[in-house]
Amino acid sequence: MNEPTSGFRPIANSLSADFGVVVRPGDWRVDGGLVRRIKNAYRLAMKEFDGRRYSMWKYIRRRQHDVHDALMSNDDGVTSIVLSNPAQNELYYGMDSLFRVGSELLEAHDVHRTILATFVLDTFARLAEATGARCAWNPEAVPSRPTETDLEAILSSLDTVLGIGIEFPNPFDGEFGIRTSRGVIGQRGPLCLYQAWRFVNLCRIMDGYRVLEIGAGVGRQAYYARLMGIKDYTIVDLPLGNVGQAIFLGTVLGPDAVWMPGDPISDQAGRIRLLPPSWIESTAENFDLIANVDSMTEMSKKHAVEYFRFSCKHGKAFLSINHEANSFRVYDLPRAAGISIGSMRHQCSMRPGYMEELFITGLAGPARRKSIWPWNRR
Repeated sequence: MNEPTSGFRPIANSLSADFGVVVRPGDWRVDGGLVRRIKNAYRLAMKEFDGRRYSMWKYIRRRQHDVHDALMSNDDGVTSIVLSNPAQNELYYGMDSLFRVGSELLEAHDVHRTILATFVLDTFARLAEATGARCAWNPEAVPSRPTETDLEAILSSLDTVLGIGIEFPNPFDGEFGIRTSRGVIGQRGPLCLYQAWRFVNLCRIMDGYRVLEIGAGVGRQAYYARLMGIKDYTIVDLPLGNVGQAIFLGTVLGPDAVWMPGDPISDQAGRIRLLPPSWIESTAENFDLIANVDSMTEMSKKHAVEYFRFSCKHGKAFLSINHEANSFRVYDLPRAAGISIGSMRHQCSMRPGYMEELFITGLAGPARRKSIWPWNRR
């Protein structure tokens, strides 16, 4: 058996000794002006939104009815309390571990905290290896991954490779994860860093940094992509998804970093735009990269096909990182859409069971055009 080289320092799948939870002052609240903008954008989006078209919407709304009611309330104080405490509701259900039931399980059971910590360390190992911050573990040379829990050293190496000083913003009370000098690292931190790194590298290849993400969870990858230099970033998501992104991004980057329906059109430049699905149906804008991570195969095949067609028409490239455990695969979408195009397909190094597929799609037209969406006509 070959001995590992001196530069080989693999990272452990072992539990860090410093596992903790974020504790914020009880009177902390999301910026009041941001809350009012979020409420306005949500109400505008709901006027255009047909929940019957989205297979998971009824189930999501049932879990998130208290958030919806708060957003429709005329009492900004009530809305602020709900939006400032996602660990006490289900706003981030399906996006993150920071939601009521998940937080209760982590608070009550050691086994759930161990699972979360092990997942975080495993994905950090994969991130360091994927980006070149560490040599890849070779099981043919070293049968089991040696133990290492020095996350601070790993973070320093990643700073150099990614070109940023990595931080893990924790704006909300009750977020569980591994405590470091850069913040508490929760479930999605390493995954979102990887996604942002992939977006930046693909934009470099596409010779343009205009990104559209379809479904974006909490928005952490948009946060990291911005730090890595992508300043033209648009997110399309369900209305409550946009709410969650607005709270996170508007808090960690500042309220002026996001643009939502109802904001002045002149304020769009340089902000992360948060838009509902109705925008897709009418926009004429084009992008250098369109991406979807961990949601394309969760929606109905009909809507996945519509998003795929849009991506082929309006993007130079489409990146998918999705599992294949449901009724269809992203791999099946070109045939279903009637589009003759192949992909560069490989296992996602970050998440076993997930496939990365890159479609070089071209653009529908030679020029980037302004949106003809109703809120852009003012």
